[in-house]
Amino acid sequence: MSMVNRIFVLILFILVVPFGVLSQIDDEELYQQIPVFNKKENRIRNPDALYNFFAKLQLIDSGIPDVVRIVHIGDSHIQADLMTSVIRKSFQKKFGNAGRGLVFPYRVAKTTEPSNLKSSGVGVFESKRIVATENPLPIGVTGITLKVLDNSSVFTVKVIPEDGFDCSFTRITVFHEKGENDFNLFITDSVFNKLAFLDAKEDSLMPFNSEATLPYPIRSFGVEFNKSDSRQKECILYGFVLENDIPGVRYDMIGVNGAEYRHYNLSESFFDQLASLSPDLIIVSLGTNDAYPYRFNSIDYSKEVAKFCTSIRHKVSTAEVLICSPPDGYRNRKYKNYNLPIARDTMFSIAEASRFACWDLWSVMGGTGSAGKWLRSGCMQKDYIHFTRKGYELQGALLFNALMKAYAQFVEY
Repeated sequence: MSMVNRIFVLILFILVVPFGVLSQIDDEELYQQIPVFNKKENRIRNPDALYNFFAKLQLIDSGIPDVVRIVHIGDSHIQADLMTSVIRKSFQKKFGNAGRGLVFPYRVAKTTEPSNLKSSGVGVFESKRIVATENPLPIGVTGITLKVLDNSSVFTVKVIPEDGFDCSFTRITVFHEKGENDFNLFITDSVFNKLAFLDAKEDSLMPFNSEATLPYPIRSFGVEFNKSDSRQKECILYGFVLENDIPGVRYDMIGVNGAEYRHYNLSESFFDQLASLSPDLIIVSLGTNDAYPYRFNSIDYSKEVAKFCTSIRHKVSTAEVLICSPPDGYRNRKYKNYNLPIARDTMFSIAEASRFACWDLWSVMGGTGSAGKWLRSGCMQKDYIHFTRKGYELQGALLFNALMKAYAQFVEY
C-alpha cells in the first residue's frame, strides 16, 4: 500500500470510527489526535482508596465470575450519557458486560434523554427533577421522579445498541413507592406481552423497589398499571435497573441538569436508594453549577460537599468513592470563572479527609482559561460550560485511562 493510500485509510478511520472505539487507546495516542489536555495531570489521586474496587476487577480479570457495580453521579455533564457511555463501554469491553444498569423514561418526564435511550408514553403524568426544590414530589435514586395519575397510562423504554454492544436484559429492578395508594405494575415486552407483575404492597425487606426475572432477553420494555383496589390512585416511579446475569461491569448513570451538591442532600430517599444499587465504586462529578454564581460562598459550599460525603460514607459504607473536580468554564461566555479552582480545592480537601480518591478534570483540561482552547479544538460548546460530543467522549476516555493506569499499578504491586 502506498504512503498516500495509508494516509487516506488513516483519515477515513478517524472520520468513520466512533470515538467510543477510540477510547481504548492510551493518553499519548489521544493527545496526538486531540492535543488539548495535560497528560501529566491525568491520574487518580490517592488510588489506594480504590483498593477493594481494583481487587474485585482483578477477580473478574482472572476468570472468576462476578459483577462490579459502578455508579456515576452528576449534573448536565452526566445526564446526556456521553462521557459515561464511553466509560461504560470501555469497562464492559475489558471486563465483561453485566447490563445497561440504571435507566429512566426521561422524555416522558420532559427532560433531556440520552441518545442511546428512547422513551415514549401516553397517559396522565407529572414529573420532578431534583433541582425543583419547591415541588413536593419525593426524589429517589435517579434524581428524577415520574408520577402516574391514571392506571390506563402506559410508557415504553428502548435501549439502543451502541458499537456492537449487546443491550438485552433478563432482569429488571423497579424503584417505586409502595403502599395502599399505589398502582401495581406490569412489565411488558415491545409488543406488550405481559412478562411480570409487580405488587405495590408495602414490603419491609424491599421498601422502595421490586425485582422481576424475565422469561427471555429483551431490549425494550413497557410499563402498564393495575388498579386492584379503590384506594390505589397513583404510581410514583424513580427508575429501572436492567441486568443480564452475565459477569462483568454494570455502570449506572445518575445525572440531572442543573444539579448541585445541595440538591442531592435535600432528598430524603436518594442515599437510601443509592445504597440499594450495591455500588463498589461511586464516581461524583458535581461542582459546575455550585461554583457558577458571582456570589459563590465557599463556606456554604464546603458544608454541602461535606454533608454529601458523610451521607455516602454512612449510607453506602461498602462503596469506594472517586471525587471528580468540575471542568474549567466561563461565565456569560467571556469571563473566566475563578470560583472553579476554589471549588476544586474545597472538594479535594474534604475528599482527602474522607479517604476518597480524586480525579482533577480542571487540571487535566489545563486549568483556568483552558476552556477557550477546548472550544477552538471543537471540544466545547459556545456557552463555555458544556462540551461537544467530542469533548465529553474525550473526558470519558481520559477518566477510564486514569483508572486503568491506577489499576495496572495495583495489579503490579
